[in-house]
Amino acid sequence: MPRFDFDPNDYKEEANRFTPVPKGEYKLKCLEAEEFDTRSQDGTYIKAKFEIVEGKYEGRKVFQNFNVNNPSDDAQRIGRGQIYAWRVACGKPDASDTDQLIEVPFLGYVDIEPGKPGYSDQNRIRRFFDPNEALNRTTSQGSYQEPKKEGNGTRQGELPGTERARPEPRRTERRAEGDKKPWDDDIPF
Repeated sequence: MPRFDFDPNDYKEEANRFTPVPKGEYKLKCLEAEEFDTRSQDGTYIKAKFEIVEGKYEGRKVFQNFNVNNPSDDAQRIGRGQIYAWRVACGKPDASDTDQLIEVPFLGYVDIEPGKPGYSDQNRIRRFFDPNEALNRTTSQGSYQEPKKEGNGTRQGELPGTERARPEPRRTERRAEGDKKPWDDDIPF
């Protein structure tokens, strides 16, 4: 019988690092973001990895996808709106590339998305706070008051239909410097 040559009790925290963090406001930053083709090859999305940068859950990761080009006008509108909100939360509303948002701290509301069959629950960023609004708030895991629901079933500052499927990541070729990005279109937000 194999014996442990270490105390397994020393690793309780490690066992919980893949469980979702509690709902609440957190200070986060993006570590990396990359664009992929959708599974059906008829659109693109940005897959981003965020990290909580302070508090009890410092170092925990939150993964988020943003639809950029999608045959569904609603999915595309929501994804691009989330990108806009992320840019504003970072204090860079004119950012033209995700590289300008990497390592920039911001305040966001992290929620728990129920897992689909075969998948565990996971965290999602449901709201990116405007820096001016964030100045009047403090991060507090657990004491956050959820915004009131509006008539369409969403909460203030939240876009309807933010749940997304999990397509398989497919790498896309990097664009040449100066090529227009999909979010640099004439659609106003």
